[in-house]
Amino acid sequence: MKCSIRSSLTDLAAVRRFGVGLFGVGLLGACIDQSASPAVSSGGQATATPGAPSVAGSAAAGAGGAAEGTGGVREPEPDPGLTSAELVMDMSPGWNLGNTLDSCTNDPEQVQWVNEMYWGNPRVTEDLFLALKDDGIRGIRIPVTWRHFIGAGPDYPIDAAWMGRVEEVVNYAVDNDMYAILNLHHDGGTDSFAWLGDAQNDYEGTMEKFQAVWLQIAERFRNHPHRLVFESMNEVSFPALEQSAGEEAAYALLNDMNQHFVDWIRASGGTNATRHLLLAGYATDIRESVAGWALPEDPADRSIISIHYYTPWRFCITADRTTWGTAEDLDELTARFDQLETAFIDNGVPVILGEYGVVFRGPESDSRIFWLEHVTKAAHDRGIAPFLWDNGEEVNRDTYEWRTDGLLEAILRASSGEDYEITRQ
Repeated sequence: MKCSIRSSLTDLAAVRRFGVGLFGVGLLGACIDQSASPAVSSGGQATATPGAPSVAGSAAAGAGGAAEGTGGVREPEPDPGLTSAELVMDMSPGWNLGNTLDSCTNDPEQVQWVNEMYWGNPRVTEDLFLALKDDGIRGIRIPVTWRHFIGAGPDYPIDAAWMGRVEEVVNYAVDNDMYAILNLHHDGGTDSFAWLGDAQNDYEGTMEKFQAVWLQIAERFRNHPHRLVFESMNEVSFPALEQSAGEEAAYALLNDMNQHFVDWIRASGGTNATRHLLLAGYATDIRESVAGWALPEDPADRSIISIHYYTPWRFCITADRTTWGTAEDLDELTARFDQLETAFIDNGVPVILGEYGVVFRGPESDSRIFWLEHVTKAAHDRGIAPFLWDNGEEVNRDTYEWRTDGLLEAILRASSGEDYEITRQ
């Protein structure tokens, strides 16, 4: 399906065009030099970059490190037979394991120290996922940045210990009857180590690496249950191509990459032949995805589009606004989610809201909860699974307690399917 409905420019697209990086330190940010910008610890305070080596020894450990996890030897489970639309609703509400396995840097001297604790969060435990399950969270999105753990071409081997640790964390979810989403996260971007965006300049070279990385992941997880969803990439766009050839050419390139991703995963066998797949929208932006995203040909008919939402940007991210909830604010939210429903849901394309959130400091607490409950309900009521972005500030990674009183209850209420009017707390 090729969607043609266009809307006004969204904040996410605007920030992309102005070159501001996304989703790193704090709620959002680029893969920047962490020694210059301290990470946010699990205690919510700024800390210096940890100097401990990773489970892989370091990002430069190579492909010979001892691997954790099962190495793909598990027996396949029966297919539950859910459609992608049914699976999306079964995983709602969801939560992001942010600023953890997605940690990265653009400083060559820091690469050797990159690990899951590099941005200040503690090592992930199974108990964290079990606590979230007890809280009512059904799905965990596990952003993973692979770029510092990929060897040289033409094989582009993934560090064995890093792959093993990723599998171990995925198993914390799927072995406890939770859903997991696994992706390529900061492998897209604009800094020197990001590489997916190079497809606009070096198509063949980038696609060779893209294929090699995903085929290794697919082989490692080929028998993992359908509770594991593969997500093609994260917030990828092609601004240089837009400038030189126009938006349609940029949209076509992303669609091509998503189609190849589907083809590679389906051909890899095992459970992957019918695994549910999450395909990145263009910059995961509503306007641009509605304008130019195309549903890939998928013999399993199990493809889902990924969208993110941080609108209005001045409230959600920069905190230039400290309150939210005017009639105009509510109308804007409704209009944007109606766009998603009309363009995708009504045409049989399931949607996952892979990220949404509001910075922890700045906005008033009641407005934060008011916005988060409205977005959660707008998504869930339209058949869209919402996954809250958490960089370690929403859930304390040591105690597993939610830091904002009333937020968990608001998310559970909004994803209950009940018809009610949201009020400020």
